Amino acid sequence: MARPKKQTVDYFPHYVNSGKTLFILEKRYENNGYAFWFKVLELLGSTNGHIIDSRNPDEWEFLLAKTLVSDSLAREMLDLLAKLNAIDLELWNLGIIWGTNFVENVADVYKNRKIGMPKKPDINSFYEQKPEQEIVSTSRNPESPEFSTQPTDINSQSKVKESKVNQSKVKESKTNNQELFSRFFELFSNFNKKNNSKRAMALKVFIDLPQFQKELIVKGAENYIQDYKNTHLNDLVGDYSVNPYDFLDNVMFMNYQEEVKVDTGYDEELGF
Repeated sequence: MARPKKQTVDYFPHYVNSGKTLFILEKRYENNGYAFWFKVLELLGSTNGHIIDSRNPDEWEFLLAKTLVSDSLAREMLDLLAKLNAIDLELWNLGIIWGTNFVENVADVYKNRKIGMPKKPDINSFYEQKPEQEIVSTSRNPESPEFSTQPTDINSQSKVKESKVNQSKVKESKTNNQELFSRFFELFSNFNKKNNSKRAMALKVFIDLPQFQKELIVKGAENYIQDYKNTHLNDLVGDYSVNPYDFLDNVMFMNYQEEVKVDTGYDEELGF
């Protein structure tokens, strides 16, 4: 059996004179924009076929962990990169990150390997396809009334429908969990940027949590942060607050399920 052709690279050109893409990213997002773009390029280089599928929760969370930015900021910068033609706009609209310019810049690598460069993915291959399920009769004598194939067809069709429903539920669960973690981490990231470095560690803990606890982390984070602000008036930016990794690892969110309101200093008994 022939060895699979390698479609990753160990390096890519980093030109001294940057173009408009990097200039605009830096102008709008400062160092975050600069670092984000080159880390995305690194990921493209190390990913087979130079394709990143953001619809895949594992790939998307890894990108966020590597780039150290929030979910919303990552999508905002990728939207801009698509408008600037740094990544393919049509594919990004489907959640696929692909850069024709990037692949062309590493053309020499594939030339030296004497193999063809990865080609731009066919956009139709990323649309969900629902192939018809072929129902195969198990009857050996379909012409005989006592061996009617009807029950077998109904049973097979039921299994196909059940399989589709189960697949849909699994996909929906993965999407919901991705949104839960993104919302949770964004709360900590917005509270204090120091928390960005803990994303990968926090994600690892999150994955191992039982589902019922996963659904409580956002509420716990909101209440913890508000409680911290109420009780640490000299540290409203959370320099000494718990980081998201420890918050999950120590199951602290379970202690913050009761709503914590903003402390305005108003005393209901005194009336002021």
